[in-house]
Amino acid sequence: VLFKGRVIEIDNYAFRNNAQIKSVVIPEGIVSIGDYAFENCKNLEIVVLPQSLKTIGRGTFMHCEKLKNIVLPATITSISAETFACCHSLECIDLSHIRSIGEYAFVKCDSLNNIAIGDAFAEIYASSFQDSGYYMHHGNWMNGLMYLGKWVVGCKGSKDEYIIKKDTAGIATDVF
Repeated sequence: VLFKGRVIEIDNYAFRNNAQIKSVVIPEGIVSIGDYAFENCKNLEIVVLPQSLKTIGRGTFMHCEKLKNIVLPATITSISAETFACCHSLECIDLSHIRSIGEYAFVKCDSLNNIAIGDAFAEIYASSFQDSGYYMHHGNWMNGLMYLGKWVVGCKGSKDEYIIKKDTAGIATDVF
């Protein structure tokens, strides 16, 4: 898909369930991608986002099973709920400028092991990385807690007592 002309947003559900799309280059000037706009585009492998982009809607790339990586422009500071849910091939993502991550944003991203983290987090949900490659990697758990950057984002087991690292900046919503 190549966009040309005076388009400033991609509407909700615009390309949903389109198995023909393999790559998307979104031009400068686009400021918003609507909810579920590329959901279930099973063959989508490459997405290039513009620096003008300010918002990505809920579930936008959900079930894009062949999407391996994506570069989020610095203008994106929030990832909505379910945005990359079930992107089974997604391997890496830079979240260094992200302030908030919605529920289930990366749920079941089985291959997601490489996450770049910054100090920008202000809000995150424990379920954001549930059943992802990052979540399932035992090395990311300490004393029954999972740490993402300086945030506690997951809890394993039903212990009465947990040890939180001294440099912890925050505890995600619904951890316990």
